[in-house]
Amino acid sequence: EDFLVDFHLYHSSDQRLMGMLGFANGSAEPIYIHRAALLSPQGGLITDFLHDGDGFAYFAGLSTKITVVEEPQRALVWPPRTWQPGEFPPIPGSFQAGTYTLEIHYGSEGEHQAGEYRTLRINNHLYYDLTGNPHSGNGY
Repeated sequence: EDFLVDFHLYHSSDQRLMGMLGFANGSAEPIYIHRAALLSPQGGLITDFLHDGDGFAYFAGLSTKITVVEEPQRALVWPPRTWQPGEFPPIPGSFQAGTYTLEIHYGSEGEHQAGEYRTLRINNHLYYDLTGNPHSGNGY
């Protein structure tokens, strides 16, 4: 794989989702990232980490190598051979244990110009008990 996503989801004791999100481009060409949507276990949209709360500016601010393009649609331009982790702000709400999905829409410059993106889905199971400890459920 030339493009990898690092995604971790946690539940706080005050009923918020928290986590980390990072991207790695191992290719020799830039990758254009158009969407990073978090989906509930039922498939509903919780948030898009790029489009909501100006995640584009957040990721571009982590490294001078990461840029944002506006045309033909807004996207992060992830430079070749670059890995950058980040954190996303807490998401308020009441969230249940279950499998949450991160859906990334990304592509090459040509795919971006054509508005045709590849889709990568990553599942992350959220374990939760009344202590709020994300590592206390089954499998940990």
